[in-house]
Amino acid sequence: MRCCVIRGLSLLFLYLCFSSLLAAADVVSPATNSDYTKRYDYKELLLLSGSSSAHIDLKEFLRRKNLSPAEITVYFASASADRLLPLQYSGKGWEYILASVPVTAGYGSLVVNCGGKEVMRVPRIFRVIDKFRITLTFDDGPGLDKKNSGSGFSCSPTFKVLDGLDSFRHGLNGSKLGIKAAFFVLTTADRFFHIFYPKAETPQGKELLQETARRGHLIGVHDGGEYRSQFNSHDERALQPAYAVCGKSAGFFNNALEADLYECTQTIYKITGQRPFFVRPPLWRYASNSNPEVAVIVAAAYKRYNLKMILTDARFPDGGYYLISIASFQKYGKFRKNLHRAFLSGEDNLIISMHDSNIYTANVISSVLNMIAEEFEKTDFCGSSGIAGERLDFADSYEEVKHNLTAKNHYVMFPKYTGKIVK
Repeated sequence: MRCCVIRGLSLLFLYLCFSSLLAAADVVSPATNSDYTKRYDYKELLLLSGSSSAHIDLKEFLRRKNLSPAEITVYFASASADRLLPLQYSGKGWEYILASVPVTAGYGSLVVNCGGKEVMRVPRIFRVIDKFRITLTFDDGPGLDKKNSGSGFSCSPTFKVLDGLDSFRHGLNGSKLGIKAAFFVLTTADRFFHIFYPKAETPQGKELLQETARRGHLIGVHDGGEYRSQFNSHDERALQPAYAVCGKSAGFFNNALEADLYECTQTIYKITGQRPFFVRPPLWRYASNSNPEVAVIVAAAYKRYNLKMILTDARFPDGGYYLISIASFQKYGKFRKNLHRAFLSGEDNLIISMHDSNIYTANVISSVLNMIAEEFEKTDFCGSSGIAGERLDFADSYEEVKHNLTAKNHYVMFPKYTGKIVK
């Protein structure tokens, strides 16, 4: 008996450790500082349009050139407006002040002239942003009410998330009520280790998908088809044999991934009336490190069903299910770091991901949404802060969610991805 208890505790410890690692590192190619520098290739100062000022310290440059502030003229060279905007010398130390810059300036360079000649140009040092577009995404749903195996879903994680989105106030002084999101769903049962999670194949799952669509949210593809598990990825399925599904023979498909996607897209359309336009690969895996050519197969499968792949810029480290949440420590601290990096990345169309299948996330959804706004307010955009209500634009319509996802090509957490699976 004692041996069984010890063995059980040992297995539980290993499971929690593994779950923690999975939750903390389920991104295939997370951004590092070196990746970030390489991706943007410049040291950027992010400036919000309408900001009062941005302070630039040219001390080291002036010392190397043996120049004083009085001997040089500093300009902001707008990449789009093709003009030089003079910077004002603060008269204190070595600082220059860049006053408010029009939104149309976009990316620009810092130009230093001396004696009528250009002596230095720093490319793309500024990124002028009018506002940040925020699109929330949720994975692994629908999350069912475990206490109710039939229809009805008032206690399900997905239903709680939907209510949280509907009741969230945003905009200037909370003038807007409700936000819309994209839900990347599973249309067949999931398995996490030996625990089964019913999905859209059940009456309650179908009702939840219909409710999600009825409230104006976008439904996307996460996975479906043959029985799958939490660890089944698209790069693996692309190399497995096709099978018959939804009235189509195995010969209709080139591989198991195409059959999975067909079942998922057909099921979503049948239940909700929405035709899916987007796909998010489970575990974020769309290309195998050991076999890069598999990316070509995955891209072809997505293209066959006109699905665009969506990744993320910042993620709430909750994991698909509650067991992962209790094993993932410092969730809020990690999330704040992810948000901070995303806000200062130079991307103004940001995707934030979490899981509506997780009851923990469902219970704290309001806190998570408020945390996004709070972290934005605390972010120092060249001295400007405290303007989240004006500058943070949560998508609040199906059309806006679709537009933001369609326009998305670069991701902070995936700096090597350039909008196409196959380069």
